[in-house]
Amino acid sequence: MGTHAPGPLLASGRSADVYLLGTDRVVRRYREPYAADFDAQREAELMRYVRERGVPVPEVYDADRTDIVMQRLVGHSMLSEVARRPWTLVSQARILAELHRKVHAIAGPAWLPTPFGDEGTLLHLDLHPDNILVTDHGVVLIDWQNAARGPAGADLAKSWIILATASVPGGKAKAAVLRTARKVFLRSFLHNVDVQAARSCLPAVAEAWVANPRISDLERAATTRLLRTSGAVASGPN
Repeated sequence: MGTHAPGPLLASGRSADVYLLGTDRVVRRYREPYAADFDAQREAELMRYVRERGVPVPEVYDADRTDIVMQRLVGHSMLSEVARRPWTLVSQARILAELHRKVHAIAGPAWLPTPFGDEGTLLHLDLHPDNILVTDHGVVLIDWQNAARGPAGADLAKSWIILATASVPGGKAKAAVLRTARKVFLRSFLHNVDVQAARSCLPAVAEAWVANPRISDLERAATTRLLRTSGAVASGPN
């Protein structure tokens, strides 16, 4: 679809940018050097597959190696929703758990990779509040480039790691408040999923995560700490 910007830049993530295309569509484009690591056509195919099976994802119109043209959704991330309405924190954690259940109820296509063993279950492997859009029509799950097949516990473990180790922005006082909120959110999430399945997959998923060149040294160190304290983190309901 070309290398020029197709329209105004709406958002940027670790590996891709999102541009407005007309009034009701967007283009999600992988940037270099990440474009060599992901296949947008495969991702688009998977999004169509899960949409047909009831998982809320944007409608896909077209795709090539680096670009996906899809439905424009008006809303904001679950992360922003929690920041705007902190009293919804526990209910948002339950929604995250329910999205896991919806994804894991689907068999993964045979062409997906199986990095944690092939148990046939569809895994998103990047399911966290910044990849969930809250819209007037409900929540929508985005960013499927890491999807795989395997044990559901691996998907839960990956979300556990991201929720527990992501960098907290702001000054000392704000960061302290956000860390407390994050602990409540994480405990609520773990209380609503199969935490034993997640814990059993945690070492293998953590090993793959710390080997990822796109994460920071702070995230690697936090992941190592999580492995030492995972029993305490997962103990008891919120």
